[in-house]
Amino acid sequence: MRDLSTNREKKEKIFKGKVAERLWNDFNLFINPKWLIDSLESILERAYYMHRVRGINSAAAKIQKNWKIFVFFKGQQRIKRKREAAARKIQRMWGRFVEEKVVPKRLEEKKTKAAILIQKSFRGYLERMKYSVMLGRKRIKENLSYFEGVWDGIVEESVVVIQRFYRKYLGRKQKAVASKKKGGNRFVKAVKAVRKVQRKK
Repeated sequence: MRDLSTNREKKEKIFKGKVAERLWNDFNLFINPKWLIDSLESILERAYYMHRVRGINSAAAKIQKNWKIFVFFKGQQRIKRKREAAARKIQRMWGRFVEEKVVPKRLEEKKTKAAILIQKSFRGYLERMKYSVMLGRKRIKENLSYFEGVWDGIVEESVVVIQRFYRKYLGRKQKAVASKKKGGNRFVKAVKAVRKVQRKK
């Protein structure tokens, strides 16, 4: 009887060892060698409990992982929304700053530059006008002096021509007077001679 009981115990241990090995290979469940003393039902109960706990742990791990991913993406979305809101606020404040400070300053700078340009152009125009007036006066003076010289030359030439013609005229007049005087004596002599002839008759 003892041999049978020992053989039965050995077979049970071998069977329990095979069950433990099968649990390890198939379900990755580690059976503590100390548990092989207990009955097969208690070993299977422990294995089932370990499997349930592992399943619960894995499910919890999945849930935690998914929850962390969800929280992370939620946080990212929240951060994105905050960034977008901050960007919109910055853009709005920048637009208001540009509208209130930059645009008037640029307009003032443009007006100042335009006024400086107009003043510079007008001053240049005045200087050019002054220069043109001075140049015109100089040219008028030069032309007047030239025409005065020309006029003096014309007057001198005219005086010379007039004098020449006047001298010729005086010469001709004197010759005519002399010829009249000579011609008059002859006429008078002729008239006297004719009268004497007529008296004699």
